[in-house]
Amino acid sequence: MPCKRKPPKRISMSAKYKPKHWQKPSPRDRRIRLPQPVKRVSEKPPLAMRQPCYVTKYLEPAPPENETTMNQHLYSLREDSRRASAPVSRPVRAGMSLVEVMCAMVVISVALLAAIGQMQIVNTSSDIANQHARIQEVAHSLLDRIVGSDPANLGGAAIPWSQPRYEDTVTGNNPPLDESGGADDLKVLGVIQQSSGLPSLKIYVEYYRGLEEPLGATTVPGVMDTAFIDAHDFTVKFQDLTFRTDRRLSTTPPIISQVVAENPVVIRLIIIWDPNQRIELYAVKRRPTS
Repeated sequence: MPCKRKPPKRISMSAKYKPKHWQKPSPRDRRIRLPQPVKRVSEKPPLAMRQPCYVTKYLEPAPPENETTMNQHLYSLREDSRRASAPVSRPVRAGMSLVEVMCAMVVISVALLAAIGQMQIVNTSSDIANQHARIQEVAHSLLDRIVGSDPANLGGAAIPWSQPRYEDTVTGNNPPLDESGGADDLKVLGVIQQSSGLPSLKIYVEYYRGLEEPLGATTVPGVMDTAFIDAHDFTVKFQDLTFRTDRRLSTTPPIISQVVAENPVVIRLIIIWDPNQRIELYAVKRRPTS
């Protein structure tokens, strides 16, 4: 059934250009106005201007009757409208960027370098501790042999490992004990059963007068005549060449006969290996009365 529309009201020229009661007349209104053609409006608008009258159909399903289902329906409609108006987001990509990978590599590299450095320090400390243990074993074995040897043969050819071997240059001095495989080898002389494996191992055996003794019209000093504060001070005194020279015993055997009976002989054992490593051990052997 077509819609019946009321035809538009016709406007006359006088009513169109007539000023309102609240407007004052202006000089422009006094000018002669030519009549303007009026577009005639037919009672019925053209077919193109007619608005069809029809019943609007909803695309959405009819809302349910109960209240709970109605709320759900409204919520779903809101969600649909929100999704439609939301901007399109890029898909999430799993992985890492190049900067993140480089930062992770730098951190891992620093951690690995620190760990390797710690391992090297631990290995070096372990090697030094093992070397000291082997040196102590060799040194104590040799020192026990010297202290327990026959005083009459001390420093003689009968006990070759007890012969005087001074670190500084002395006329007639014997070469140090080592592991070179020659006549002065520790293993050849029977001091050790197997090689110690220490690089550049050298052992010096030195003998010094223990107490002051008369020598002709004068007296010669002894090591024990000097007061020592502690073991470190004892070692420091031996660093003085004059102190050692005045108290050193001759390389001519027997050593024990160069001191008075009942007087002690100070034995100094110097062990050097790996040019930067060095230890010193001291012992005392007393000359018997007969």
